[in-house]
Amino acid sequence: MSGGEDAGSAAPWAAPLGDAAPPLLGALDGVTAEGLEGWLFDPARPLWPVMFRVSLGGADLGRHIANLPPHPAAPGRLRFRIPLPAGLPPEAAQHAVILTLDGRRALTSEGWQERVPDAGLGAAPSQPAAEPPGAPAPALPPEPISELPAALVPAVPQPPPPIPEAAPIPAPLAEAAPLPPPPPPELANLLDQLDPAQRLALVEKAFQAKDWPVVLALTENLPGTARDPRLVTFRGRAFFYQGRHAEAVETLRFIQARHPQRHTAMLFLGRALAQLGQLPEAREVLAHCRAGNPAEPRYVFEAGRIAARLVQGDDGQAEPRPDLREEATSLLRQAFEMRPTDHRAPRLLAQLTLLEGRISEALSLLETAVALAPQQAELRMELARVLTRLNRLEEALAAAEAAARLDPLRDGAAFAVRILQRWLEARRTGPLRIDEVAPA
Repeated sequence: MSGGEDAGSAAPWAAPLGDAAPPLLGALDGVTAEGLEGWLFDPARPLWPVMFRVSLGGADLGRHIANLPPHPAAPGRLRFRIPLPAGLPPEAAQHAVILTLDGRRALTSEGWQERVPDAGLGAAPSQPAAEPPGAPAPALPPEPISELPAALVPAVPQPPPPIPEAAPIPAPLAEAAPLPPPPPPELANLLDQLDPAQRLALVEKAFQAKDWPVVLALTENLPGTARDPRLVTFRGRAFFYQGRHAEAVETLRFIQARHPQRHTAMLFLGRALAQLGQLPEAREVLAHCRAGNPAEPRYVFEAGRIAARLVQGDDGQAEPRPDLREEATSLLRQAFEMRPTDHRAPRLLAQLTLLEGRISEALSLLETAVALAPQQAELRMELARVLTRLNRLEEALAAAEAAARLDPLRDGAAFAVRILQRWLEARRTGPLRIDEVAPA
């Protein structure tokens, strides 16, 4: 099924406005059983990819980014492609909601009808009024819509001008210049004609330049089971680096099934699974990597990190696994021996040691981590907490002050400085009442 708008509709989506923020523009222009595609454009940041969260029919599809290459005739319309979870019907796209990560602006489909901004957002309506309650939703178009709807508006100058109450209604879709459907078939035909070595060289060059959209464009529609595992690995890693972990897992399953000896690809499969909270399977994948190459420190450290997350219950997201504490500790110590300049292993070891109540040993590990990464504000804060537990308040204050200097926007560091200062003052002047340490 494909979703779209009739030619007479005024705009694909209506965007609630918050304060003086310009509306978020976008549309869904393709919905199938495999996923949904569309474009987004943020006039407030016209040169940046759009980070957003999406839900369909009440199902949260997580965080995504619109950064696929736009069509040359529509600069700024960055495209996105999101796979649908198993069991979620395409019809759920009739109730799609895209929300920017700042939570201030949203796009809703609501059966492909325009929507007036919620009154609670304090926004002036800039779109036609919504259908009255109980009005039947119009039927979806019987045929897929291949054209992208709605013309882009120019980037809003900074600061944006105030929006009058009687803002003009956008031009109807029929008046907008139609755009050809991406991706153009000519590109696919051209890629098919490339020699495999040429295609691989192009992908590798784009990967080294960290041009992830180009990597994904060059590795789309790879041929069947004969596809080159190197191209699949590049594609999966590009998804991972973009934060599209579900798509990375889906891509790298091919390597797991047919080329499990490609341990770098399996490493990123494990890392993507861990990002999705699928820690038990991620642990199995990293165990496979270590079995194939036990001297590789990346595999040892990632396996130790996953085991440490399982021991601690993944910050409340899973049942703690204290039975894996010895495994996690052993792996992290081995990883630190392999890479003695990496601060991450001693930091995780300190967290595990604190769980066992060995505070002095945890302090020593954290001091090692801080010496290796002195610019890490969070490390300084962890050091301040441990020093506080040891009643070494002067040193804890110095660590919290260092964290506040490294990250002035960190409210927790500034609050810790105030609390420690008052505790030290109370130590000199007498007992401290609880209301004296309450936050301002």
